[in-house]
Amino acid sequence: MPKKLFLSIILSVLFSSATSVALAHGDEDHGGGKPVVVSTAGLPSAETRSEEFELLAQLKGKTLQVYLDRYSDNAPIENAKIEVDSGAFKTQLKAITPGKYEAEAAAISGIGEHALVFTIVAGAQSDLLEATLKVGDAPVAKAEHAAASGTMWRWVGGGVAGIMAIAALLLSRQRRSSRKPSGAKA
Repeated sequence: MPKKLFLSIILSVLFSSATSVALAHGDEDHGGGKPVVVSTAGLPSAETRSEEFELLAQLKGKTLQVYLDRYSDNAPIENAKIEVDSGAFKTQLKAITPGKYEAEAAAISGIGEHALVFTIVAGAQSDLLEATLKVGDAPVAKAEHAAASGTMWRWVGGGVAGIMAIAALLLSRQRRSSRKPSGAKA
């Protein structure tokens, strides 16, 4: 009876660990052809638009990242000249990829509301866009901690599942060897 109970416990832990590991996985793409979506969850961000442009600004640490596209068709705008101004802070953003620009912005990374003015020149088009960046108390650090914690528990669950599988295998081998007649070859 104790062996059956032990085997039942091993199998239940094995299956519960395997299920939790399988269900808890990362942000990988499971399909093709999806449009690129910029997540603003947990990051200080500001949005603004005009008849010509649509702009999303995100503060990642002390770096200001700006996504600029054409308002009419959402196409990324390449090679634009973007300057951002917020009180004593003023800088030119540099192009990273089509439609994505960034600059160091330690001066606006402090907690509070920061009024931003973007001067945009893209070919023959130009515009001034205003937005307010609201910076809270480090939600990014909390999100990174949660992600690291989830990874740790996946490793622990996988390790427990592996140990349980080995224990079940050893128990079944022990059971088979105890059933063999005493004169049988091993």
